[in-house]
Amino acid sequence: MHEARRMKRVEIACLGLVACSTAPRPIAPDTSFPDRCQPSACATGPTISAPDQLVTLIDATPEWVFQGPYTTGCLASSDNILTTGTLTVQADSIAVPAPCQDRGDCRKLVKFRLSEPMAGVECVGPEQWYDFTLCAGITLHDATVRLRMLQIDIHPSEFGNFAPIVEVIPACEAPCSDTEVACEATHTCWADARDHCAYCLGGSNEACACWDGTAFAADGTECEFFVSGDVIQGGKCQAGTCVAIPYP
Repeated sequence: MHEARRMKRVEIACLGLVACSTAPRPIAPDTSFPDRCQPSACATGPTISAPDQLVTLIDATPEWVFQGPYTTGCLASSDNILTTGTLTVQADSIAVPAPCQDRGDCRKLVKFRLSEPMAGVECVGPEQWYDFTLCAGITLHDATVRLRMLQIDIHPSEFGNFAPIVEVIPACEAPCSDTEVACEATHTCWADARDHCAYCLGGSNEACACWDGTAFAADGTECEFFVSGDVIQGGKCQAGTCVAIPYP
């Protein structure tokens, strides 16, 4: 575990109607989130010197994880991948993953996504895609990166409900920014309390809807959470859980 990450104190953005505090965010006790991510080593994997090597590595990934505003569970990444020299990898050279090929509602085209600007990494052919930017390729200049292979929920969409995305994130040694919260267990950074709760602490949608990064909201606090890519359920917090209010 890296000292820079362990000592990082950040402010977590407000979520929905749950109040925020500007105080440092301590890690929740295990009794609150027993399914939190287990600590993993900050490890270095292969060194890549040619585009086809990175494509082969991605194609060999057996599972592309589903991700949407309603998904939960530990979301880690690959080990560090070191690249030498300058190489450009085109996303259309990556095979559409088998789970996506078998789905009629999955976009049959792989794209890259950069989670944030990274030294030595350039987005080739940027495409605005809803609330994030996809890349037709990436150019790497002596960069160290990690990857996540995802099937991202994009519905409703004319392109289908899901899209296969290779997300590029910084090396595990990289510190989080002042607007992010660190997951020490997986050496990853999350933009808000909900995602940190869901993908680091292992909380359920209902629990994360009432978690502000420090504590659960008081009983009776209004809350909301996604139940699908385009449906939000409202409710009120009760004992650390957003209890849904039935629709009329």
